[in-house]
Amino acid sequence: MSGIFGFYEINNNECSLDDKNILSSMLSWNRLYGSDCHDNILNKSGTYFPNEKIFEYQRNNINLKIGCCNFSFSNEFSPKSPILRVNELVSVIDAHIYNRKDILTNCNITDNLSDAELLLKYIAKNGLCSLANVNGDFAGIIFNTETMKLTLFRDHMGVRPLFFYQSDSIVAFSSDIRGLLALPKVNTIVDEKWLYQTVSGYDADTLNNTPYTNVKCVTPASFIDFSLDKKCLRSKEKKYWKLGSHKIKYSSEKQYEQKLRNLIEDAVKIRLESIPEPASAELSGGLDSGIIDILINRFGKECIYCSWSHDPSQLQLVEDDERLIISDICAQEKIKCNYILLNSQLEEKLHSSMQSAGINLPDKELTDDFKYLLPPGTNTYQILATALYAYENGSRFVFTGHGGDEGVSHRCNAYELFYNHEYYHYLKQIHSIAGPKKHLRRTVQIALDNISKFNKRGCYVSTFSAPELLNEAFQKKYIKEKERKLTFSYDPIAYIENGGSRNRLDNIALFGALAGVRYMVPYLDYRVIDYAVSIPRYLFINGKIKRFIFRQAFKDIMPKSLYELDSKETASLKQLKPSLDRYDKLEKRMNEVVEHLDKDYYEKYLDFNKINALKEYNKPTDENYSVLSRKIITLAKCACAHNLIAKSKEYVSG
Repeated sequence: MSGIFGFYEINNNECSLDDKNILSSMLSWNRLYGSDCHDNILNKSGTYFPNEKIFEYQRNNINLKIGCCNFSFSNEFSPKSPILRVNELVSVIDAHIYNRKDILTNCNITDNLSDAELLLKYIAKNGLCSLANVNGDFAGIIFNTETMKLTLFRDHMGVRPLFFYQSDSIVAFSSDIRGLLALPKVNTIVDEKWLYQTVSGYDADTLNNTPYTNVKCVTPASFIDFSLDKKCLRSKEKKYWKLGSHKIKYSSEKQYEQKLRNLIEDAVKIRLESIPEPASAELSGGLDSGIIDILINRFGKECIYCSWSHDPSQLQLVEDDERLIISDICAQEKIKCNYILLNSQLEEKLHSSMQSAGINLPDKELTDDFKYLLPPGTNTYQILATALYAYENGSRFVFTGHGGDEGVSHRCNAYELFYNHEYYHYLKQIHSIAGPKKHLRRTVQIALDNISKFNKRGCYVSTFSAPELLNEAFQKKYIKEKERKLTFSYDPIAYIENGGSRNRLDNIALFGALAGVRYMVPYLDYRVIDYAVSIPRYLFINGKIKRFIFRQAFKDIMPKSLYELDSKETASLKQLKPSLDRYDKLEKRMNEVVEHLDKDYYEKYLDFNKINALKEYNKPTDENYSVLSRKIITLAKCACAHNLIAKSKEYVSG
């Protein structure tokens, strides 16, 4: 986890960046991602040292500067400088490599380099397309001093963040999106289509978009070349790897199961071997995290196990409580679960992290997203609580089960078999659930109904939506656009390639940075996810049992309660009585959100008469409390999007 940043500029009179301001702004936000070297970049007066901490290149009308705030966990392989050089290539890289031995052998060098240094040497020898064979989480920038070509690249699944801003004369890049929004003299505006989709409740995330028209993130498994063409910057993107590009066929189901297990075990093992002790891991009581936790323990790694549920000593267990499964896992493996809850100390720790990075926080009492200038879509604060708990207890690496549902343990629907032309297995599956008599006519009717339902299904609409609050003219502009269907249950490749896995990855990258830890995502090891989406789909469903091959692959090490788990229920939360002051808190939150919705900026998109009418809800009933709160969450995303543009510069000024 390192913060990489910089810009590539064609000097002209129309738009020239102020070097001191741009680097200062980018440094402050990227300091959150790695602070090991930042003290050497600036002296006390704010003047930049002309040394290797910031690389500067000026030739003719080209102006380039790149920098890096390093994160290191082992002095043994720490880079000698955050600015890396191999012949004509200069680079900054954020990387954690898991197949170091393979890369070292390929480069014919000894094991005395950091992951970033090793990756640059590997690229210099083999080219950027060879990243397809690098098992790791990485993002980086390479500048060729001879050709003056700038290249941005990113890992297979987009675990590490890298955002960029592009115009005809400027390319700026940053691990933290706020580092770009804080730049002077760049055109950052909220993207209209993102705004429409967000308020309408459609899935607004793709693999590379952001809430801002001119800010993108580098597409996973890709690299982008920027070069000078007739006094303008031109870009060209190339994919170095494609998910599920070939089908895998074995002769028996047992072979499929064993291969899946081998890959997952290896993905966990190589990540454990790449870090010092102790590790830490989420323990949710679900299949995905449960298997990772069991494997960590059986590989003999010291680990801190954390659950987001309430401690049973504070809230009693009930039927179907996920903590019952957690208890079974802990009893079987002889491990301890630490129950991590959001608490009053969380804000204090978050405040400290931001201030230590040089972020000037407002004195005004605000909720977290506005006070700490968090990007739209930042949610699940339990991630941050877990990360902080891990850091305080000596761990800088948190294992998560994210990615399992997206394709590896996969909740297959029978329609997926039809969709993938596995007609024999489709009819067999439908016949198995047709009922006790299992007549052919009934089987055919169920099959036709199933196909019809999915063919007629519209796009997914989130409960966090408020389309009636859109300005009527603005809504008409986009309402005829075809929205994407939710392919989660029958086409995992399309779901992932449409950005389905991205929101959680953005969250763990940001919250991990704030806490000083790095999240490990074994199920998104490119070998694991590629294998899982490339094998026959019927393997994932057996009658009414979903995620079948995954269950079978690890049946011998699962507690019975975990193996038989149908759907994960956080039953402990259902026992909590509603807060007596929740209506007052809702009203306060609504006023805060409306206050941050700049009317001059948003009046052509949103209907402020309807928004202000929401304030007329005076202590809403239980029935519509959740509806109103969801509308406020939707509006908060809009307010946060513009707030980042307006405030990101202010937070690092002075």
